[in-house]
Amino acid sequence: MMTQQDIFKEISLLPLSEQIEIAERIRRNAEQKLNGNKDEPDEFQRELSIDERVAIAINLSGCLKPDGGYTPMTREEEREIIEEHLAEKYS
Repeated sequence: MMTQQDIFKEISLLPLSEQIEIAERIRRNAEQKLNGNKDEPDEFQRELSIDERVAIAINLSGCLKPDGGYTPMTREEEREIIEEHLAEKYS
């Protein structure tokens, strides 16, 4: 879990426009809580732009690849695995 200092540090690394947007959302959220207005949805979620989605996809690409690269199994290897499983199951 992030501490307040960690959060502040992360926010300070963002571009100024995003820092201003975060500050404004926090201010509006605090005003809503002070006024007791709970009918309005929480505004901390927004739809991502296409550029943000592409950046996320690029960052995530390859995160699940094995270290040595992916080599698909041959049919013979698949058959051996199935045969071993069936032999264990029915013996």
